[in-house]
Amino acid sequence: MNIFSSNKTKNLRTFVKLGIARALTEALQAGIGSNSLVSASIAVNSIVVNDEICKSIAESGGIDTLLRCIDDSGEQGNKTAAKTCCSLLSKISDF
Repeated sequence: MNIFSSNKTKNLRTFVKLGIARALTEALQAGIGSNSLVSASIAVNSIVVNDEICKSIAESGGIDTLLRCIDDSGEQGNKTAAKTCCSLLSKISDF
């Protein structure tokens, strides 16, 4: 592991302790049906690097929120948002 990766993981753990997973999950919920959904999904995707963070997102309602995002995006024909949410859901489930 290089120094950058080690520092990034350490910083992300600090953010998790401060509640970043809940804040980003709430941003996803607020983004359902809006243009900010893809941005919120990308933000969450950028912090999903280990089991601890994935668990925190799941416990914050992230999985249910992503499923709603996928459903809503599909109904709206927003393929970009649906693809981004599917990718994030897949990444979370890998941990």
